[in-house]
Amino acid sequence: MRLLFRLNLGGELGSGHRGPAEGLGHATRCLALAEALREAAPAAEIRFALRGPEAAFEIVRDLGFACHRVDREADGLKTFDPDATILDLNDAGRELIALYRRRGPVINLAARGVAKHYADLTFNNTAVDLEPAPADARPGPWHRGARYALIGRRFTALRPAPGTPPPTRFSCLVCLGGIDRDGMTVAVLDALVASPAVDFPVTVVAGPLNPHLAALETRIARAPESFTLAVDPADFPRRLAAASLGIFGLGGLTDEALTLGVPSLNLGLTRFHELRGQALEAEGVITYLGRFGDVPPAAIVDALRGLRDDPARLGALRRRALALYDGRGCQRVAQAILGFLASPERTDPTRRDPARA
Repeated sequence: MRLLFRLNLGGELGSGHRGPAEGLGHATRCLALAEALREAAPAAEIRFALRGPEAAFEIVRDLGFACHRVDREADGLKTFDPDATILDLNDAGRELIALYRRRGPVINLAARGVAKHYADLTFNNTAVDLEPAPADARPGPWHRGARYALIGRRFTALRPAPGTPPPTRFSCLVCLGGIDRDGMTVAVLDALVASPAVDFPVTVVAGPLNPHLAALETRIARAPESFTLAVDPADFPRRLAAASLGIFGLGGLTDEALTLGVPSLNLGLTRFHELRGQALEAEGVITYLGRFGDVPPAAIVDALRGLRDDPARLGALRRRALALYDGRGCQRVAQAILGFLASPERTDPTRRDPARA
């Protein structure tokens, strides 16, 4: 069996504009799923087809997966002829899916965009949906919710046993994505450093492609000793598991933290983030602060201090997170994919090309 993962990495940094959210969260969840598929089907040949800076390719190679650069989609398929393609592209549309479906079924991981309305099978960590179904949509099954959150083994291995108490000393971990082109990490750090109420340990984590590293280093040098900066730390899962609370965006890191029982304050950038933040807040696992740029620094500090001073509420958030996120999403999705590919349904000719609808 030959499986191809098609995604883009670091698109904001490489292109000079934000574009369709091509950050490292896509790589994180695809790699987590690829590891689960490799474990469930050791004979499978798994390859990644990528667009992005060279540093992003190394993230894939370091986990032992072959990858090639995509300049034109058709050229990529000449390099590797897959039995099925797993797409994680927010801007994948009807034509692109039809191209890959000529080689085999298309499985979609992207939550945004119209891919879920054309793919043979979709898995999302959220039920949030911005796009109405196109008139020619031919969707396969759509599995969505926390049960399908793709969390890597580095994190699930640290999941606390039932009844494990939270950390005794309150601490906060700040991480606003692997790229954070918009400088959210800098803004949050400024807000926390300026407040005398923040008198507890704060760890700021910068992702491997963060373009604001120099600004973060300058600010940390002037901050109180309780503030530390870590750049793409190898022990990041352990640091996350030890935190009482996080300040995050609304990407995969929020799910990883919730799998470890770490609730968070969250900032968004888009309407999709806003809807997802509101949905998770309604589930009782995070506090959604609003869109970055619209949230005053004082509101961030007040929300952080409020949870620090209310251990009962913080504990309730933690218990609800551990109940909602069981850490089995990768195995669940991998088994569903392998079962689908082994079924007669995958050979249905009416599913092979949306143009036949």
